[in-house]
Amino acid sequence: MGTTPLRSTAVTLALLFAATPVAAADVDFAGKTIRVVINFTAGGPSDVFMRFFQPWLDKKVPGQPTIIVENRTGAGGRIGANYVYNVAKPDGLTIGFLTAAASQAMLGDSKVKFDAARFRWLGAVSQTQVLLARKELGLAGPQGLLKPARPLVMGGTGLNGINDLNTALFLRMIGATYKHVVGYRGQAEVMQALRRNEVNLADAGITAYLPNRESWQAEGLFAPILQRGVFGADGKFHRHATLPDLPTMAEAIASLRPAAMQTPQFGAFRALVGTYNVQFALVLPPGTGKDVVDTLAKAVSATFRDPEARRKAIARFKVDYDFSDGPSAQAYVERLFEAYNADPAIAKVVQELLKNG
Repeated sequence: MGTTPLRSTAVTLALLFAATPVAAADVDFAGKTIRVVINFTAGGPSDVFMRFFQPWLDKKVPGQPTIIVENRTGAGGRIGANYVYNVAKPDGLTIGFLTAAASQAMLGDSKVKFDAARFRWLGAVSQTQVLLARKELGLAGPQGLLKPARPLVMGGTGLNGINDLNTALFLRMIGATYKHVVGYRGQAEVMQALRRNEVNLADAGITAYLPNRESWQAEGLFAPILQRGVFGADGKFHRHATLPDLPTMAEAIASLRPAAMQTPQFGAFRALVGTYNVQFALVLPPGTGKDVVDTLAKAVSATFRDPEARRKAIARFKVDYDFSDGPSAQAYVERLFEAYNADPAIAKVVQELLKNG
């Protein structure tokens, strides 16, 4: 009689363990070669950023495969993104490190051959922009954009670029009058134009702004007015953690033209700014198996959350970074695009602005 309960317990435990899913073992990449495809040029911000983290990724992927970085450039990053989505095999041996993939997919054009929400996301690093203004404009704050000392002249690459589009939407929503000078081949050229006083209003990414902030302040030619901000998973705008004292464009809209926040223009602005939350995306092609995705997502998360990597990155780039793990990034992008596609009026705003300027 005394052995019956023990036998029953053993049987019960055996059944419980048999019914409990066992965590899948990590995929071993020993002896393999993994390519990390970057969709912008060698030596550019995203290229330098990814190559910086490569030594940590080398150690975190099970089996420590050979990892090489490859640049596939052109069409504003679309060629590299198209390659990862349509050509690369879904075997885990090609990882995309894609800049602005979500915004490219949202803007859409004939060169976009991918659906950002269908990538298998391994993680993402957020980005924001700082709006800089020449001192000659005499702006004491965002309200000065409505009555500047001189006409506003915004410099940029064109409305097919996410930076120009966001700023144009913002200026129109607050009722500012401005001229848009385009044709510059990147933010570095735009900043030179700002320095030469060819334009008096321009955007700079925080990865460019923060390392140069002190030298730009010493020059005294221009100053930060606003930041783009971060559109969080909670559906609200926040100041970027590295720029706690700089107001967001959403704050300026709420103060200067609160009615604009109920319009499709603001819905478009919210969606486009939302893409900056996943600006630097680590992704695999659609159809990649869950075991491969989970293994590489774990390695990517361990890389970007490694204390030594973060400490050295802050010292190198003069800026901390916000990292979202694979499941969080995947869910965020899916929600972002679901909301964007649910209201045709929002997409119409973007397409009309792209078409008509």
